[in-house]
Amino acid sequence: MKHIMVDLETLGTAHDCVVLSLGAVKFDLLGNDDAKSIELNDIEEGMDDRSLYFILPPQPKRSVDQSTINWWKKQSPEARVVLDGNPTVETIAEVQHNFFKFCEETEFLWGNGNMFDNAILRNLFAPNFPYRYYQDMDYRTLKTLYMELGFTTFPSYGSIPHHALCDAKMQVLTAQFMTRMIKNGGMED
Repeated sequence: MKHIMVDLETLGTAHDCVVLSLGAVKFDLLGNDDAKSIELNDIEEGMDDRSLYFILPPQPKRSVDQSTINWWKKQSPEARVVLDGNPTVETIAEVQHNFFKFCEETEFLWGNGNMFDNAILRNLFAPNFPYRYYQDMDYRTLKTLYMELGFTTFPSYGSIPHHALCDAKMQVLTAQFMTRMIKNGGMED
């Protein structure tokens, strides 16, 4: 698998904002995973062969946006768990080490906006980020292209909205679905 989908939950939208959690999933863009095969609702912490999830420790020198804090107050209790101050790792260096190890032998990093997830990660892990600019892929662009081509159906997956790992898994399944639909001219294979 040469693709990784990341999703971040943050306290802002600037490239230097606080990152609350990181979810990542390895995948084959032309694959045909299903919710069961990547355990959509499995939100275990840590890293396995296909997924990675961490709640990050405090980052006092990174920026915070009040409107994002207000937005978080409206989210589900399951999503707000990242605000409880219970990181699953002790240091950002530990997150970086595990993320870089997870990324080995992959070629493309997908985010829901390469100028959001990918750019924030690049800033958090500077200067040794494992992907070059031409390896940044954009899930949001794929979704827009899909709709611009006239496709209107999207699969529905039950997951916890705004949970980094659940969102990354849902984005993988949707990206694979959209790619198959585009490749097959709108026909499910």
